[in-house]
Amino acid sequence: MLQEQQKYWDTYPDYIKEQLEVIVVDDCSPNKPAKDYINPNVEYDLSLYRIQKNVRWNWLACRNLGAYKAKNKWLLLTDMDHAVDSRVIKNLWRNVKHFDDECIYMFERKDAPNLTQYKPHDDSYFMTRGMFWKVGGYDEDLSGFYGTSGNYRRRAGAKSKRLIRLKGLYLIRYPREVIADASTSEFTRKDPAQKEKLKKIIDSKKHARKPIKTLSFPYEEICLK
Repeated sequence: MLQEQQKYWDTYPDYIKEQLEVIVVDDCSPNKPAKDYINPNVEYDLSLYRIQKNVRWNWLACRNLGAYKAKNKWLLLTDMDHAVDSRVIKNLWRNVKHFDDECIYMFERKDAPNLTQYKPHDDSYFMTRGMFWKVGGYDEDLSGFYGTSGNYRRRAGAKSKRLIRLKGLYLIRYPREVIADASTSEFTRKDPAQKEKLKKIIDSKKHARKPIKTLSFPYEEICLK
């Protein structure tokens, strides 16, 4: 799937590539490290980081690290199985001056390969780096559990002026039936016991007003050249 992602990035126009910053964070994939699949010979700023502790569903730490390392003002955060085509990037680029720094923007979705309509994704965002950290980042106390995206989204709704769905701007979702490693099939997604453990953690943090944990996992930058 990473190779498919790069095909999209390579189609972006030169004027965007000149200022584009792509940050890939490998969540410590044991069988397929990202470096083995990434092409470093690109015309945009590309960096690769790898979390050094293997914890399932640890995209929370990945997104925090990506936002921490980002240099540009605006961030587009999404999952590996969602591609951002040239049409979306050009639209965002053309209209960025009209976006409100205090709002958080979200996307519609279509499924590859036929671009059939699919439900919107509630955990892909376009926002400023400052807004990401104003929300507090993703809580790494919840790493290891499936179904934690609502935690960030609730805080995003409370901290931002408004959550706005960008009508007509869709991400392209790749089901496992199209590309096998687009998303994991190794772990059970909705295990009742795991769900109960997650609820207890969230409730304990809520009642004790514990701070959000971020950047708690060791990581390394992978040299691409």
